[in-house]
Amino acid sequence: MRDTTSGSPIGVPFTRDEYVRAQLQVRSREEAEALAGQLFNDPALIGATLMDGDLLLLALLSQDMAARVVALRPSLRTQIEVFRTDREKVLEGWRATIREASPPL
Repeated sequence: MRDTTSGSPIGVPFTRDEYVRAQLQVRSREEAEALAGQLFNDPALIGATLMDGDLLLLALLSQDMAARVVALRPSLRTQIEVFRTDREKVLEGWRATIREASPPL
């Protein structure tokens, strides 16, 4: 697996751009950019900002990204495999949940 942490100031196996792309699957560009800003502009907050849900969205981008996420958080392997079997259904449910429950950023 290629090393992707060297390009990240916070030592995670994905870039800011990849994080935004993952969030765009279920959020507006404005929301995705705001979340990326919180994570990448203040690395001290990574523990409070980066959640399993973010990692699952990243894993839905590609098989390569799924492997990187599993390497970072092995406990998500089974959930990632399940989510990737019906990606669109998972994303539809996620979007509906966000629309109903999320307060504006």
